[in-house]
Amino acid sequence: MSPSALLEIEGLKKHFPVRGRLFNRSTDSVKAVDGVSLSVRKGETLGLVGESGCGKSTLGRCLLRLEEPTSGSIVFDGQDLLTLDRPAMRRLRRDMQIIFQDPYSSLNPRKAVGGIIGEAFRVHGLHKGAARRRKVEELLALVGLRPEHYDRFPHEFSGGQRQRIGIARALALDPKFIVADEAVSALDVSIQAQILNLLVSLQRRLGLTYVFISHNLGVVRHVSDRVGVMYLGKIVELAPTGALFAAPAHPYTEALLSAVPRTRVATATTRIILAGDPPSPLRPPSGCAFHPRCPHRQDICARETPPLHNITPDRAVACHFPLHASATTTPAAAA
Repeated sequence: MSPSALLEIEGLKKHFPVRGRLFNRSTDSVKAVDGVSLSVRKGETLGLVGESGCGKSTLGRCLLRLEEPTSGSIVFDGQDLLTLDRPAMRRLRRDMQIIFQDPYSSLNPRKAVGGIIGEAFRVHGLHKGAARRRKVEELLALVGLRPEHYDRFPHEFSGGQRQRIGIARALALDPKFIVADEAVSALDVSIQAQILNLLVSLQRRLGLTYVFISHNLGVVRHVSDRVGVMYLGKIVELAPTGALFAAPAHPYTEALLSAVPRTRVATATTRIILAGDPPSPLRPPSGCAFHPRCPHRQDICARETPPLHNITPDRAVACHFPLHASATTTPAAAA
Protein backbone atom coordinates (compact mmCIF):
# COMPACT_ATOMS: atom_id res chain seq x y z
CA MET A 1 0.00 0.00 0.00
CA SER A 2 1.33 3.43 -0.95
CA PRO A 3 2.34 5.54 2.08
CA SER A 4 0.14 8.37 0.80
CA ALA A 5 -2.92 6.14 0.29
CA LEU A 6 -5.64 5.90 2.91
CA LEU A 7 -7.71 3.45 0.88
CA GLU A 8 -6.72 0.96 -1.80
CA ILE A 9 -9.04 -1.39 -3.65
CA GLU A 10 -7.99 -4.11 -6.05
CA GLY A 11 -10.18 -6.07 -8.46
CA LEU A 12 -13.35 -5.15 -6.56
CA LYS A 13 -16.54 -6.78 -7.81
CA LYS A 14 -20.15 -6.65 -6.70
CA HIS A 15 -22.50 -8.94 -8.59
CA PHE A 16 -26.17 -9.13 -7.62
CA PRO A 17 -27.74 -12.54 -8.33
CA VAL A 18 -30.85 -12.65 -10.49
CA ARG A 19 -33.33 -15.23 -9.22
CA GLY A 20 -35.39 -17.38 -11.54
CA ARG A 21 -39.01 -18.25 -10.81
CA LEU A 22 -38.37 -21.98 -10.52
CA PHE A 23 -37.14 -22.81 -6.98
CA ASN A 24 -35.85 -19.20 -6.68
CA ARG A 25 -32.50 -20.29 -8.11
CA SER A 26 -29.83 -17.82 -9.18
CA THR A 27 -29.75 -17.87 -12.98
CA ASP A 28 -27.46 -14.92 -13.68
CA SER A 29 -25.98 -11.84 -12.04
CA VAL A 30 -26.00 -8.08 -12.52
CA LYS A 31 -22.39 -6.89 -12.63
CA ALA A 32 -22.87 -3.60 -10.79
CA VAL A 33 -19.16 -3.23 -9.98
CA ASP A 34 -16.89 -5.31 -12.17
CA GLY A 35 -13.21 -5.33 -11.31
CA VAL A 36 -12.44 -1.81 -10.03
CA SER A 37 -8.91 -0.99 -8.86
CA LEU A 38 -7.94 2.42 -7.49
CA SER A 39 -6.56 4.20 -4.45
CA VAL A 40 -7.61 7.27 -2.49
CA ARG A 41 -4.88 9.43 -1.04
CA LYS A 42 -4.99 10.92 2.43
CA GLY A 43 -6.63 14.33 2.46
CA GLU A 44 -7.83 14.31 -1.15
CA THR A 45 -11.26 14.32 -2.75
CA LEU A 46 -11.75 11.66 -5.39
CA GLY A 47 -14.80 12.34 -7.54
CA LEU A 48 -16.76 9.50 -9.13
CA VAL A 49 -18.94 10.31 -12.14
CA GLY A 50 -20.94 8.41 -14.74
CA GLU A 51 -24.44 7.79 -16.01
CA SER A 52 -27.17 6.55 -13.69
CA GLY A 53 -26.73 2.82 -13.20
CA CYS A 54 -22.99 2.78 -13.89
CA GLY A 55 -22.26 1.43 -10.38
CA LYS A 56 -20.76 4.47 -8.66
CA SER A 57 -23.11 4.42 -5.65
CA THR A 58 -22.71 0.64 -5.29
CA LEU A 59 -18.94 1.11 -5.34
CA GLY A 60 -19.19 3.75 -2.61
CA ARG A 61 -21.29 1.47 -0.43
CA CYS A 62 -18.88 -1.42 -0.98
CA LEU A 63 -15.99 0.75 0.24
CA LEU A 64 -17.74 0.93 3.63
CA ARG A 65 -18.99 -2.65 3.50
CA LEU A 66 -22.59 -1.47 3.51
CA GLU A 67 -22.72 -3.83 0.54
CA GLU A 68 -20.63 -6.97 0.80
CA PRO A 69 -18.33 -7.24 -2.25
CA THR A 70 -18.42 -10.41 -4.33
CA SER A 71 -14.62 -10.48 -4.63
CA GLY A 72 -11.53 -8.30 -4.54
CA SER A 73 -9.78 -6.48 -1.71
CA ILE A 74 -10.34 -3.23 0.22
CA VAL A 75 -7.42 -2.03 2.31
CA PHE A 76 -8.22 0.93 4.58
CA ASP A 77 -5.45 2.49 6.63
CA GLY A 78 -3.44 -0.73 6.38
CA GLN A 79 -6.30 -3.12 7.26
CA ASP A 80 -8.03 -5.44 4.81
CA LEU A 81 -11.72 -4.77 5.47
CA LEU A 82 -12.88 -8.04 3.95
CA THR A 83 -10.98 -10.06 6.58
CA LEU A 84 -12.55 -8.29 9.58
CA ASP A 85 -15.31 -9.86 11.64
CA ARG A 86 -18.37 -7.88 12.75
CA PRO A 87 -16.98 -6.50 16.05
CA ALA A 88 -13.72 -5.43 14.38
CA MET A 89 -15.63 -3.82 11.51
CA ARG A 90 -17.83 -1.91 13.97
CA ARG A 91 -14.75 -0.47 15.69
CA LEU A 92 -13.30 0.57 12.34
CA ARG A 93 -16.55 2.24 11.27
CA ARG A 94 -15.67 5.13 13.57
CA ASP A 95 -13.14 6.10 10.90
CA MET A 96 -15.47 5.62 7.90
CA GLN A 97 -18.79 7.39 7.41
CA ILE A 98 -21.30 8.25 4.68
CA ILE A 99 -23.42 11.26 3.75
CA PHE A 100 -26.58 10.06 2.00
CA GLN A 101 -28.29 11.59 -1.01
CA ASP A 102 -31.73 12.36 0.42
CA PRO A 103 -31.45 14.60 3.50
CA TYR A 104 -34.97 13.74 4.60
CA SER A 105 -35.37 9.97 4.21
CA SER A 106 -31.91 9.41 5.75
CA LEU A 107 -33.06 11.00 9.03
CA ASN A 108 -35.42 9.24 11.46
CA PRO A 109 -38.57 11.44 11.55
CA ARG A 110 -39.47 10.16 15.03
CA LYS A 111 -36.23 11.34 16.61
CA ALA A 112 -35.12 14.84 17.50
CA VAL A 113 -31.88 16.11 16.02
CA GLY A 114 -30.00 15.52 19.26
CA GLY A 115 -31.01 11.86 19.25
CA ILE A 116 -30.12 11.42 15.55
CA ILE A 117 -26.61 12.80 15.91
CA GLY A 118 -26.11 11.32 19.39
CA GLU A 119 -27.03 7.81 18.22
CA ALA A 120 -23.44 7.25 17.11
CA PHE A 121 -22.22 7.95 20.65
CA ARG A 122 -24.77 5.51 22.09
CA VAL A 123 -23.73 2.72 19.71
CA HIS A 124 -20.04 3.18 20.49
CA GLY A 125 -20.45 3.92 24.20
CA LEU A 126 -19.18 7.50 24.11
CA HIS A 127 -20.17 10.80 25.77
CA LYS A 128 -23.07 10.08 28.10
CA GLY A 129 -25.57 12.52 29.60
CA ALA A 130 -24.67 16.20 29.62
CA ALA A 131 -21.35 15.48 27.87
CA ARG A 132 -23.23 13.92 24.95
CA ARG A 133 -25.52 16.94 24.59
CA ARG A 134 -22.55 19.28 24.73
CA LYS A 135 -20.76 17.31 22.01
CA VAL A 136 -23.86 17.29 19.77
CA GLU A 137 -24.27 21.04 20.20
CA GLU A 138 -20.62 21.49 19.18
CA LEU A 139 -21.27 19.45 16.04
CA LEU A 140 -24.34 21.53 15.24
CA ALA A 141 -22.26 24.70 15.50
CA LEU A 142 -19.56 23.13 13.32
CA VAL A 143 -22.00 22.66 10.42
CA GLY A 144 -23.67 26.06 10.79
CA LEU A 145 -26.69 25.21 12.95
CA ARG A 146 -27.65 26.49 16.40
CA PRO A 147 -27.63 24.69 19.79
CA GLU A 148 -31.41 25.17 20.19
CA HIS A 149 -31.92 22.93 17.14
CA TYR A 150 -31.04 20.00 19.41
CA ASP A 151 -34.68 19.34 20.37
CA ARG A 152 -36.26 19.92 16.96
CA PHE A 153 -37.38 17.23 14.52
CA PRO A 154 -36.29 16.79 10.86
CA HIS A 155 -39.58 18.08 9.40
CA GLU A 156 -38.93 21.45 11.02
CA PHE A 157 -35.87 22.08 8.83
CA SER A 158 -35.25 22.99 5.20
CA GLY A 159 -33.50 20.58 2.84
CA GLY A 160 -30.16 22.31 3.24
CA GLN A 161 -30.45 22.30 7.03
CA ARG A 162 -31.33 18.61 7.02
CA GLN A 163 -28.24 17.86 4.96
CA ARG A 164 -26.18 19.79 7.52
CA ILE A 165 -27.64 17.48 10.17
CA GLY A 166 -26.57 14.50 8.05
CA ILE A 167 -23.06 15.94 7.81
CA ALA A 168 -22.94 16.50 11.59
CA ARG A 169 -23.96 12.88 12.11
CA ALA A 170 -21.18 11.72 9.77
CA LEU A 171 -18.63 13.81 11.71
CA ALA A 172 -19.73 12.67 15.17
CA LEU A 173 -17.06 9.99 15.59
CA ASP A 174 -14.17 12.03 14.11
CA PRO A 175 -13.82 9.93 10.94
CA LYS A 176 -10.87 9.97 8.56
CA PHE A 177 -12.85 9.03 5.45
CA ILE A 178 -16.30 10.00 4.18
CA VAL A 179 -18.27 8.80 1.17
CA ALA A 180 -20.54 11.61 -0.03
CA ASP A 181 -23.14 9.85 -2.18
CA GLU A 182 -24.91 12.50 -4.30
CA ALA A 183 -24.78 14.70 -1.20
CA VAL A 184 -26.11 17.84 -2.92
CA SER A 185 -28.22 16.50 -5.81
CA ALA A 186 -31.53 16.91 -3.90
CA LEU A 187 -30.86 20.57 -3.05
CA ASP A 188 -31.48 23.87 -4.81
CA VAL A 189 -28.50 25.29 -6.68
CA SER A 190 -27.82 28.11 -4.19
CA ILE A 191 -28.00 25.65 -1.28
CA GLN A 192 -25.72 23.23 -3.15
CA ALA A 193 -23.01 25.89 -3.18
CA GLN A 194 -23.35 26.40 0.58
CA ILE A 195 -23.08 22.69 1.33
CA LEU A 196 -20.13 22.24 -1.04
CA ASN A 197 -18.28 25.12 0.57
CA LEU A 198 -19.02 23.61 3.98
CA LEU A 199 -17.60 20.23 2.91
CA VAL A 200 -14.45 21.87 1.53
CA SER A 201 -14.02 23.92 4.72
CA LEU A 202 -14.48 20.86 6.94
CA GLN A 203 -11.96 18.91 4.89
CA ARG A 204 -9.31 21.58 5.37
CA ARG A 205 -10.10 21.99 9.06
CA LEU A 206 -10.36 18.30 10.00
CA GLY A 207 -8.05 16.66 7.44
CA LEU A 208 -10.84 14.58 5.92
CA THR A 209 -10.61 12.34 2.87
CA TYR A 210 -13.64 12.19 0.55
CA VAL A 211 -15.00 10.00 -2.19
CA PHE A 212 -17.51 12.34 -3.79
CA ILE A 213 -20.12 10.60 -5.96
CA SER A 214 -22.16 12.75 -8.32
CA HIS A 215 -23.65 12.94 -11.79
CA ASN A 216 -23.12 16.72 -11.79
CA LEU A 217 -19.80 17.35 -13.51
CA GLY A 218 -19.72 20.99 -12.47
CA VAL A 219 -19.95 20.03 -8.81
CA VAL A 220 -17.27 17.36 -9.19
CA ARG A 221 -14.97 19.82 -10.92
CA HIS A 222 -15.37 22.27 -8.04
CA VAL A 223 -14.55 19.90 -5.18
CA SER A 224 -12.38 17.08 -6.56
CA ASP A 225 -8.61 16.67 -6.76
CA ARG A 226 -8.95 13.67 -9.08
CA VAL A 227 -11.87 12.21 -10.99
CA GLY A 228 -12.74 8.59 -11.79
CA VAL A 229 -15.17 8.03 -14.66
CA MET A 230 -17.29 4.87 -14.44
CA TYR A 231 -19.06 3.04 -17.24
CA LEU A 232 -20.94 -0.22 -16.76
CA GLY A 233 -19.25 -1.13 -13.48
CA LYS A 234 -15.69 -0.26 -14.52
CA ILE A 235 -13.36 2.72 -14.17
CA VAL A 236 -12.65 3.88 -17.73
CA GLU A 237 -10.60 6.97 -16.88
CA LEU A 238 -8.82 8.28 -13.79
CA ALA A 239 -7.03 11.62 -13.89
CA PRO A 240 -6.37 14.90 -12.07
CA THR A 241 -9.44 17.10 -12.35
CA GLY A 242 -7.88 19.86 -14.42
CA ALA A 243 -6.32 17.46 -16.92
CA LEU A 244 -9.52 15.45 -17.33
CA PHE A 245 -11.71 18.48 -17.99
CA ALA A 246 -9.13 20.11 -20.28
CA ALA A 247 -8.51 17.06 -22.48
CA PRO A 248 -10.49 13.84 -21.83
CA ALA A 249 -8.68 10.70 -22.92
CA HIS A 250 -11.63 8.28 -23.11
CA PRO A 251 -14.39 8.75 -25.71
CA TYR A 252 -17.03 8.28 -23.02
CA THR A 253 -15.52 11.03 -20.88
CA GLU A 254 -15.41 13.26 -23.95
CA ALA A 255 -19.13 12.64 -24.55
CA LEU A 256 -19.97 13.37 -20.90
CA LEU A 257 -18.08 16.65 -20.91
CA SER A 258 -19.67 17.74 -24.18
CA ALA A 259 -23.07 17.64 -22.46
CA VAL A 260 -22.06 20.19 -19.81
CA PRO A 261 -23.75 23.57 -20.50
CA ARG A 262 -21.28 26.37 -21.25
CA THR A 263 -21.87 29.97 -20.21
CA ARG A 264 -19.60 31.50 -22.87
CA VAL A 265 -19.93 31.06 -26.61
CA ALA A 266 -16.15 31.02 -26.98
CA THR A 267 -15.89 27.92 -24.79
CA ALA A 268 -18.80 26.03 -26.34
CA THR A 269 -18.05 22.56 -27.70
CA THR A 270 -19.85 20.34 -30.17
CA ARG A 271 -22.33 18.11 -28.38
CA ILE A 272 -21.53 14.41 -28.87
CA ILE A 273 -24.71 12.34 -29.09
CA LEU A 274 -24.04 8.71 -28.24
CA ALA A 275 -25.95 6.14 -30.24
CA GLY A 276 -28.29 3.78 -28.40
CA ASP A 277 -28.78 3.19 -24.70
CA PRO A 278 -26.22 1.97 -22.15
CA PRO A 279 -25.90 -1.84 -22.33
CA SER A 280 -27.35 -3.97 -19.57
CA PRO A 281 -24.95 -4.89 -16.73
CA LEU A 282 -26.68 -8.28 -16.82
CA ARG A 283 -25.11 -9.03 -20.21
CA PRO A 284 -22.36 -6.54 -20.99
CA PRO A 285 -20.91 -6.44 -24.53
CA SER A 286 -17.76 -8.33 -25.42
CA GLY A 287 -14.47 -6.49 -25.48
CA CYS A 288 -14.76 -2.85 -24.48
CA ALA A 289 -18.19 -2.32 -22.90
CA PHE A 290 -18.42 1.12 -24.52
CA HIS A 291 -17.67 -0.02 -28.09
CA PRO A 292 -21.33 -0.30 -29.30
CA ARG A 293 -21.76 3.46 -28.65
CA CYS A 294 -18.22 4.66 -29.38
CA PRO A 295 -17.72 6.90 -32.44
CA HIS A 296 -14.03 5.88 -32.59
CA ARG A 297 -14.43 2.09 -32.33
CA GLN A 298 -12.34 -0.32 -34.36
CA ASP A 299 -12.43 -4.09 -34.76
CA ILE A 300 -10.19 -4.80 -31.77
CA CYS A 301 -12.62 -2.94 -29.47
CA ALA A 302 -15.25 -5.66 -29.89
CA ARG A 303 -12.75 -8.47 -29.29
CA GLU A 304 -10.46 -7.39 -26.45
CA THR A 305 -11.23 -5.67 -23.15
CA PRO A 306 -8.79 -2.76 -22.72
CA PRO A 307 -7.07 -2.76 -19.30
CA LEU A 308 -6.84 0.39 -17.21
CA HIS A 309 -3.33 1.55 -18.11
CA ASN A 310 -1.23 4.63 -17.56
CA ILE A 311 -0.86 7.03 -20.48
CA THR A 312 0.96 9.58 -18.31
CA PRO A 313 2.40 9.05 -14.81
CA ASP A 314 -0.72 10.42 -13.11
CA ARG A 315 -3.38 9.41 -15.61
CA ALA A 316 -4.96 6.05 -16.48
CA VAL A 317 -7.48 5.13 -19.16
CA ALA A 318 -9.16 1.91 -20.31
CA CYS A 319 -9.17 2.45 -24.06
CA HIS A 320 -7.29 0.91 -27.01
CA PHE A 321 -7.11 4.31 -28.71
CA PRO A 322 -7.03 7.07 -26.07
CA LEU A 323 -7.75 10.64 -27.15
CA HIS A 324 -5.64 13.76 -26.61
CA ALA A 325 -2.84 11.91 -24.85
CA SER A 326 0.43 10.12 -25.49
CA ALA A 327 0.01 6.66 -26.96
CA THR A 328 2.78 5.32 -24.74
CA THR A 329 1.30 2.89 -22.22
CA THR A 330 2.54 1.37 -19.01
CA PRO A 331 0.94 -1.14 -16.61
CA ALA A 332 -1.98 0.29 -14.67
CA ALA A 333 -1.09 2.23 -11.54
CA ALA A 334 -4.37 3.87 -10.70
CA ALA A 335 -3.02 5.59 -7.62
